[in-house]
Amino acid sequence: MRPSLVVVVLLLASCAQSAQLIVTSPTVLRSYSLGETHTVGVGEPMFDVQRGAVVPGFVVVRDYEVRSGFGDYPIRPGDFYEATGRYPGGEYAVPFESYHLMVREDGVVVGHDGRRGRWPEEPLFELVERMRPDSAAFRAMMIYSGVSGGTVRAEYREFVSDMIRPAFSQDLTYDLAEGAEIAYRSIRIEVVEATNTEVSYRVLDDGGLDWLPNSFR
Repeated sequence: MRPSLVVVVLLLASCAQSAQLIVTSPTVLRSYSLGETHTVGVGEPMFDVQRGAVVPGFVVVRDYEVRSGFGDYPIRPGDFYEATGRYPGGEYAVPFESYHLMVREDGVVVGHDGRRGRWPEEPLFELVERMRPDSAAFRAMMIYSGVSGGTVRAEYREFVSDMIRPAFSQDLTYDLAEGAEIAYRSIRIEVVEATNTEVSYRVLDDGGLDWLPNSFR
């Protein structure tokens, strides 16, 4: 039988606490790590870059079913919930169905919607950080197309709000006889091995990607 959790909320005499909105800082999201070897197949991006933010959230570590007067709500290991605020006591506000759970940094739930209640003492979640792309932001990628006669082929594509910009697409070729290092804009790549099915490579430098626009809103 699957374990379940019956939520019994014990309201405190004081008013419910309000959570302060978490303000995230913009960053650049990269599909690669500088200096590390990556391998992708034909049709997959050698680089995929865009602006976004690093956000705190929680991954479920235990299988439970939350039961309340409004219905039964399952939570499953591996599910991710982004935190949207912090309560005065330091707990995170985590949207879940019609609630905002109050979750401590150690993953223990202590209440919901600013009110403490009776919850299990063991953690239901694990605190993590995730990359959240900006849905309206500029995005650029270089897609591997294969190799022929020592010439690597790729396609450069640009997107705004997940819509491709056809006028900015380019077919790229790089002759490996001239060297294993190839480049596009500020991104320098060392090709380790290239075949008609996949390519292994290292991104040596990207210059900070200052050419990425902040937004197209």
